[in-house]
Amino acid sequence: MSDRAAGLPGGLVSNQRTTRHHLLAGGTEVFQQTYRAILSRNENFSVASTVKKPNEKSNAFLYTLVAVLAIVGIVIGYIVINGKNAANEAITANAQSVGDVTVNAAGDTITLQAANPKADAREVSLYEDYSCPHCAELAEATDDSMLESIQDGDLIVHVHSLNFLDGDQWGNSSKAGAAAEAVAQQGDAELYWNYRKYLFDNQRSIYSAWDEAKFADLAKTLGASDATVAAITDDKLHSDYEAVATNNAEQLKSELGKISSPQVTINGKAVNIASEGAFADWPKDVVAGKYDS
Repeated sequence: MSDRAAGLPGGLVSNQRTTRHHLLAGGTEVFQQTYRAILSRNENFSVASTVKKPNEKSNAFLYTLVAVLAIVGIVIGYIVINGKNAANEAITANAQSVGDVTVNAAGDTITLQAANPKADAREVSLYEDYSCPHCAELAEATDDSMLESIQDGDLIVHVHSLNFLDGDQWGNSSKAGAAAEAVAQQGDAELYWNYRKYLFDNQRSIYSAWDEAKFADLAKTLGASDATVAAITDDKLHSDYEAVATNNAEQLKSELGKISSPQVTINGKAVNIASEGAFADWPKDVVAGKYDS
C-alpha cells in the first residue's frame, strides 16, 4: 500500500524509524512512556495501522471515556459533599445555647421567655421583617442582651413576623417568615433562636437566592424534626403565614399608626431603639423600667 493510499502524508510510513526517534526525543515524559508501551505491545507497530476512519467505532476508546467520566463524576461529587458537610459543620458550630428558655408559637406571635419568668417581667412586642436590613442590624446589636434578659426571667418577647417588604409577592420575607414560623411550632427554643439568628446573620446571601427547599435544609442542619422540615415546603404554610403576617401588620399599624420595621413596643407604645446614630440597648432599658407607665 502506498503512503497516500493509507490516507497519510507522503513518506510517513516509509520513514517510520525516523518518526519514532523524533517522537521519543521531543515528546513529554508521559507521552514517551505511553508511546514506548504501545511499541512494546506490538513489535510490528505501524502508524498507518492505527489510523481509523472517522466513522469507525473503538470500544477501547468508549470504555476509556466512560471510565474517565465516572472518575470525574466521583471527584466532583466528593468535592460537593465535602463542601456541604463543611458548611453544615460551620452552621452548627456557630449555634448558641439558650439555656432554660422556652418558645411558643400561638396565634400570630412567637413568644420567647424563661421557663419560670419573674412576676414583674416586662413584656414587649418585637416587629421584624427578614428582608429588612435594619432588622438584621438590630438583631446583631441587641440580640445577646435580649437573650440574657430573657434567660434571667426579666423579659418576655413576643416576636411579630412581617412580610410587607415583599409587596404582593411571595418573596424572601414571606419564605423566611413562614419557615421560622414552622420551626417555632416545633417548640424547641434553641432551634428557633439559632434559625432566626442564621437568617439575619446571612440576610444578604439568602435574599432572593433561597427557595423553600433551602430554608428546609437549614432547619434540618440545625436539628429540626422531619415533620418541621416537611412543613416548610408545604403549600399550606403559605396561606397560614400570610394570615399571620397580615394580622401582625394590622396590629403594628394600630399601635404606631404605620407599618415599618424594626419596631419594639411595650403596652402599645414605641420603645426607642436608636441612640446617637447606633442602636440602644433597649432590652436593658426596658428591664430597668424606663418605659414603665
